[in-house]
Amino acid sequence: MALLALLGVVGLAAYVVATARASSVTAVHFTPDTFVSASPGATWTIDFTTTGAGALVVGNAVDVTFPAGFDVSGASAAFTATGFTGGCTTPVVAHPAAQTVSVPLTGGMCQLAANTAGSITITGISAIATQYSRFGFSVSTYADTTFTTPIDGSGSCRCSLVG
Repeated sequence: MALLALLGVVGLAAYVVATARASSVTAVHFTPDTFVSASPGATWTIDFTTTGAGALVVGNAVDVTFPAGFDVSGASAAFTATGFTGGCTTPVVAHPAAQTVSVPLTGGMCQLAANTAGSITITGISAIATQYSRFGFSVSTYADTTFTTPIDGSGSCRCSLVG
């Protein structure tokens, strides 16, 4: 009741809506095709599962963030058969200063249903040799807006790269 008095009816409605929208993907996994950092243009597969309210359609995007030390300027992407349907095409927008790759859903009727596992493969990623913390890697989507890192038990990261 104190919250209602503090926020007022309109403020409470805005608080409930904002709280309801703050969801995050689950089962996040980052896997490189090589553990040799000197390999230019490594391929990383990012797996995740959308929430019950996390369905994605054409015009939405998946944002993938890599830790400092990664170069994403040469990134390109491909949707794998897992989860995504409808003839997805994969332009990417690389944000090198933020180590982020945005993958918009385009082409046909591209979509990923709610509560569904999806997989995106991003090529052209370079990094220096080191042990990276899994907390430097994260995924968010248009619908599940809170960035999620690979966490033990619900995700994984093959984060050790050698020279």
